[in-house]
Amino acid sequence: MKRNVSITEISNGKMYTSSEKVRLFCDDCDGCSACCNDMGDSIVLDPFDMHQLTRGAGISFAELISKGIIEINVKDYVLLPNFKMQNDDNSCYYLNAEGKCSIHGFRPGYCRLFPLGRIYQGGKFKYFHMDKECQKQKHKMIRIADWIGYENTEEYECYVQIWHDLLKTVSDKADLLQNEQLQQIDIYIMQLFYEKEYGDDFFGEFRKRVENENLKSILDALKSMKR
Repeated sequence: MKRNVSITEISNGKMYTSSEKVRLFCDDCDGCSACCNDMGDSIVLDPFDMHQLTRGAGISFAELISKGIIEINVKDYVLLPNFKMQNDDNSCYYLNAEGKCSIHGFRPGYCRLFPLGRIYQGGKFKYFHMDKECQKQKHKMIRIADWIGYENTEEYECYVQIWHDLLKTVSDKADLLQNEQLQQIDIYIMQLFYEKEYGDDFFGEFRKRVENENLKSILDALKSMKR
């Protein structure tokens, strides 16, 4: 999801790869949960997040919507699910009474990343530290890959780039489409990547879905559109 701010407004401007270390870990962090409250619709879930959540919490995509845990909103012209803050205290549904994350082992990538962000350039991305957004000020050096905490960082980052590029293809040409055309594409992406469950090999199945002939035809047509 894009943010309409300058990098220098929210960070020191330095860029990192996942193998590099940055001062992220709060040595006095007691789970203040400030980053789990008042987040609006900003905690957007990608297909891997949804796969992890539905399996880890034992709940279906449809149930997540019907129970008001997630909602669907338009982000950069694309329909995407996000965590819905709860009405009583405007906190994440999965924040427990002790102020701890009850799905920490399979929390979304957005939550794993914070207080990092990603910037995409030239078919690649790097990380930056949003050093003003975490309330805690005492930090320790930690390798970014360890902070995010996925077993296969290389495979995960490849997936992140593919998903970003797919969404960007749609959002870049969305203003050239009629509302009905864009809506059909959005619904198709939602059905293909979110509603349809994955097996044990998520990344392998994801790549197969990206190679779906119908999807490839849609993306090729979008790329060929001229302004």
